[in-house]
Amino acid sequence: MTFNLFFPATLAQLLCGQTPKLYIVGYGIDAALSTKTIGETYITNIPGNVVQVASGTDFFVIRNDLGSLYSWGANNFGQLGVDNTSLASVYVPTAINVSVTTSLITRVRCGQSTCLAYTQANELIGWGYNSYGM
Repeated sequence: MTFNLFFPATLAQLLCGQTPKLYIVGYGIDAALSTKTIGETYITNIPGNVVQVASGTDFFVIRNDLGSLYSWGANNFGQLGVDNTSLASVYVPTAINVSVTTSLITRVRCGQSTCLAYTQANELIGWGYNSYGM
């Protein structure tokens, strides 16, 4: 399956298939591309097959076919869900420890600085910016 995304004066293409590889092109501010520059990144250190990519402002979360989540990018509100008390940006995909459940994660969604994961047991888990008590 091929999706074409059109941007002013450029064309980007996302291909979905059986290969557990992820290739990202864009602006690398706050480690969103695993670099600090404009360019491209080929993500290789995620086990299993990548089945979902979600993103917020300057960060990504990936779900693999094993139900594991990995994130990287800006973490100023804890939106990466990683053990990082300094809230510093993370430049490599890092496993998210969702220890509050033993159920398989089936979906993940990101907002501007928040994430929600839905499990096979109908649990909803959230992390990130929480100034309004959500």
